Amino acid sequence: MTFNDIATQFYNAGSTYSTSIQPYAIKLFFALLLIDILVTCIQFVADGQLDAPHFLGRMIRHALSGGFVYLMIVNGFSWMNGVIASFSAIGAAVTGLPALNPQTVLQIGTSMASTIFNSPGNASMMTNFEQAIVQSVVAFMSYYRKLWIRCGDEKGGVPFRVGHANPGGSRVEGDATDAEGSGQRGGKGSRRATF
Repeated sequence: MTFNDIATQFYNAGSTYSTSIQPYAIKLFFALLLIDILVTCIQFVADGQLDAPHFLGRMIRHALSGGFVYLMIVNGFSWMNGVIASFSAIGAAVTGLPALNPQTVLQIGTSMASTIFNSPGNASMMTNFEQAIVQSVVAFMSYYRKLWIRCGDEKGGVPFRVGHANPGGSRVEGDATDAEGSGQRGGKGSRRATF
């Protein structure tokens, strides 16, 4: 089974579902449009905005948006298939390839991927993909080790521990407080650092 056969099956199923669901969708649409118009009218009456130009403008907006949604319900399936077919026609005209369809696109993509993967490895900085992965992992580990050493050796060799920080997270020497914020000496975090 090719991708063209799968696309044909989806098109036939979509066409069948579209025609069977459309009457229910139209009834639901008109019910929701009626509710929206009634709520708008009730809001205008409750707010005291009974001026005709404003109300008429709002009804025209309802009619235009409702008409667009109605047209999309009735003609949406054929319009969307027309849009997709136009993209296929544009692609065929631009590339010069006849009859672009899902199977053709898959074959072209497979051909491009095999060309890329079968190209010589010495044309790039890395000769193979595995070497690039190993180098990336080693670079990350080296960076992490340097970062850990810097955190441990900040402030002249004092190892970095959570107990040296005040509850606010900074390492201020003179204004350390304990966990409750009382500032009394002897509590956790209230000792001054000695260097």
